[in-house]
Amino acid sequence: MAAKKTATKKSAAKPAASKKAPAPKKTAEAKPVTARKPAAAEKPAAKKPAAKKSAGKKAAPKLTGEDRYLAIQEAAYYIAEKSSFRRDSHDCWVEAEAQIAKRYGK
Repeated sequence: MAAKKTATKKSAAKPAASKKAPAPKKTAEAKPVTARKPAAAEKPAAKKPAAKKSAGKKAAPKLTGEDRYLAIQEAAYYIAEKSSFRRDSHDCWVEAEAQIAKRYGK
């Protein structure tokens, strides 16, 4: 008969006394504060020349033919929608053309 061997395991945990104590954290040394120059001593920013203002109305952007058509189409839709689509579509279109011509010029 073979004798059973019993293995003895050493505990995996080491005693706390054998561990090194953590090193103390280094604190940032206080740096000397330098005095700031007063705000009045700073040079003011250079001013840009003012843009020329046009007298009267602002110039409206130019519309291409397709953009003009789409603007009239959308305006005509909203005009017709206001009247619950009871007005003649041609009348709505003519009114929309007048609005767009007034807004963007001919």
